[in-house]
Amino acid sequence: QELAPGARVRVEGPMGNAFYRPRHAGPILALAGGSGLAPIKSVVEEALAQGARQPIHLYFGARAERDLYLVEHFEALARRHANLRFVPVLSEPEGSTARRTGFLSEAIGQDFPPRTGLDGFKAYLAGPPIMVETCTMVLKRLGLARQNCHADAFYTEADKAKLE
Repeated sequence: QELAPGARVRVEGPMGNAFYRPRHAGPILALAGGSGLAPIKSVVEEALAQGARQPIHLYFGARAERDLYLVEHFEALARRHANLRFVPVLSEPEGSTARRTGFLSEAIGQDFPPRTGLDGFKAYLAGPPIMVETCTMVLKRLGLARQNCHADAFYTEADKAKLE
């Protein structure tokens, strides 16, 4: 109500840890759960806009088909960029589905070899705390170096109250 077109504003960010590091030339693993897709979308799109040629593996976890969004957007990006792989994963599908099912942590554990499978990768995670925590444990087991894991867990106010 106080801003007019052309008014100057000051914006600070990013405030979390899951933001793109352009100097990294190795593969990228991007894991999003629910609304965590927003910052992960930013990471993936920025990497592609800057001409990243390394493999980018984007996994998007949701409970059911109705909870998925921007699927067509990422499928189109994957068609335009051969280095991008997009994998939606449903944890609680309603009925039969052609999509991958299970938890993101399970999908990662199945898709990459143990101990050294993520050597040289940089991982970006955002979403519900339980998803971030379980995926982080799997990433460690798969050989991801701690300094290459950039995660933002989205705590609700109820979650925060329980922690206090």
